[in-house]
Amino acid sequence: MVKTVKSLFVWGIAFGLLSFLAGWYLNFGWVKNKQLKSKAEIAIEAAQQTAESSKGKNDLALANYARFKETGDDQFLRRAATLIKSVDTTVVPARDYLLGVFHLDLNEDEEALKYLENYLHNNPQHQEAQISKGTALIRLKRYQEAIKALSAYAKIKPGVAETYELLGQAYQELGQDEEAKKFRNKANQLLGKN
Repeated sequence: MVKTVKSLFVWGIAFGLLSFLAGWYLNFGWVKNKQLKSKAEIAIEAAQQTAESSKGKNDLALANYARFKETGDDQFLRRAATLIKSVDTTVVPARDYLLGVFHLDLNEDEEALKYLENYLHNNPQHQEAQISKGTALIRLKRYQEAIKALSAYAKIKPGVAETYELLGQAYQELGQDEEAKKFRNKANQLLGKN
């Protein structure tokens, strides 16, 4: 009888310890695993619930883009581009800008340029779109076009350092080192780097 009581006691402690450990894992381990989800993953999950509407597709595309930025995995960026293409531009006016950025990140510069130019037609002062267009033109080795577009933008918004940095890069590629230096110095001046 004493052995049976000891045996039950040992089994009771063992069962209690296992229950405690299992409960701890389920409560705290589960919470820890939930915390490992990135903000982008959480945004994707939330946006999937409203992905039938243009706004929902836009939100889901942006969440996938954020996930691409976190992981570098092109599948998220391609998914974002596919989603945003089906969005109505009256609901999401920046659709073409987003597509331009997505294609630029995929190194599909011709496609990026097409969307960026379409967006800039109605939004010529959009800073990021102008910078992205200049970047695409330089990547495509269309340096004269890049200089023309970036110079025109610099007249509209003269305080954007990145514009001058890209102008310097375009002139450098053309072998015009003095002009390149002039624009890079202007960029550094705007950034406070003397």
